[in-house]
Amino acid sequence: MSASERETKIFAYIREHKIAGIDELAATFFASPASVRRDLDRLQQQGLIRRTHGGAVFLEKTAETGVYVRLAENHDSKERVALAALKHIPDFETVFVDDSSTAFMLADKMDFSHKLVVTNGLQLATQLAKRRDVEVVLPGGTLLYNTGMLSGSYTIESVRRFNFDLAITSCTALDEHKTYERSQDSAILKRTAVKKSLKSMLLFDAEKLTRHAPHAAIDTDMFSMIVTDAAKSAVPFTDRVGCRLVCGEN
Repeated sequence: MSASERETKIFAYIREHKIAGIDELAATFFASPASVRRDLDRLQQQGLIRRTHGGAVFLEKTAETGVYVRLAENHDSKERVALAALKHIPDFETVFVDDSSTAFMLADKMDFSHKLVVTNGLQLATQLAKRRDVEVVLPGGTLLYNTGMLSGSYTIESVRRFNFDLAITSCTALDEHKTYERSQDSAILKRTAVKKSLKSMLLFDAEKLTRHAPHAAIDTDMFSMIVTDAAKSAVPFTDRVGCRLVCGEN
């Protein structure tokens, strides 16, 4: 288990149990107390928990939009999507990875040695910057504290200046024709990244098919590959020329 995976699981555990001790977490996740303390320090810095003597408590008023909160939701489904997508990553030198939790989970498993990674996700950038031989670029813009993402016109314009080999993105919701996002800025940013990429990959767990969001983002036929844990019969589109669909039963 990587450090970021353990951190995610620790947050999910504290969120469920409301309070947890260091020894309890160390035993549960087969980690040293020192490693758990470092994980708790990082989670506290992000405003997700509050450290206590010997452990931590969940902050009930935490905004339900941060990447670690989103990772904890439908975690197993996102894990299946990430593992399926990992088998189909094309060769690339430059990649855009959005701030979504599913893309975060996939990126955490990928080898970015001697690659250029552009992301508007602060937590992902922080994780990847710890690795050797990875060039990580944050595009700038307005930092949204609750989500840990960069957004706004400056972020969009910065991404527009790149050419990518690959774009990896998820969505809030989708239908037969388009993906959708909660904010217009997020929709424009993801659409821009996909347009500026030679290849693009859409990741989504089955629950996204039941959700709704107001801002249309990307035509589904713009993607090179679409990966989901949903059964093919549940997906409102089928294989297209130039687009490979990887579903739950593949």
